[in-house]
Amino acid sequence: MPITNTSTTKPKRLASDLAPEDWIKAGFTALTESGPAGIKVDRLAKALNISRGSFYWHFKSAKALKQAMLAYWVQVGTEDVILLAEGEGQSALEKLTVLGQRISGPRDSDYGGVLAESAIRDWGRYDADVGQAVESVTRKRLDYLRALFEELGLPNADAKTRANLLYGAMIGLEFLTAMEVADMETELSALMQMFVQLPTSSTERGHDNE
Repeated sequence: MPITNTSTTKPKRLASDLAPEDWIKAGFTALTESGPAGIKVDRLAKALNISRGSFYWHFKSAKALKQAMLAYWVQVGTEDVILLAEGEGQSALEKLTVLGQRISGPRDSDYGGVLAESAIRDWGRYDADVGQAVESVTRKRLDYLRALFEELGLPNADAKTRANLLYGAMIGLEFLTAMEVADMETELSALMQMFVQLPTSSTERGHDNE
């Protein structure tokens, strides 16, 4: 009679089977599911079906993993998006269109999906380092949006207002999309059109004086 393994338990993976990015993905998934408290080596190792000791092949501590997660978020969620817009768009309008398409596109579920951004912002309320990163990223994104609106010919004050309103709306749309009561791509596209076409405050004042 042949020997058959009837166990449903999967053999543990080897440390060499994983890369640092696999732990970063697991970290973001844990963050969106359980908050910062969920980013624990034991929990991540169990999710990845690997021994706890394998974690230390890639990171010295859970703190080092959290720093890598933040660095990844800053690079992929902001720096790379701006580079993409600058590379594919010629005019400010084209760059805004690229931004809208990138932001409203499918979120990688391996990195927490649509809830990842809100989870990171919430994390920043309790961790000073994360809070600084969130503030830095927010300012950089707002500065870029403002610069694009200025490039469209808006005065600085109007460009700043539209950048703030558009960014705030994006955050709200992420939440509504996660609740499945809004479609990020459709709503954000319509929102972009509205912000580009709205008259400036100086134009409105000019009409009032006529």
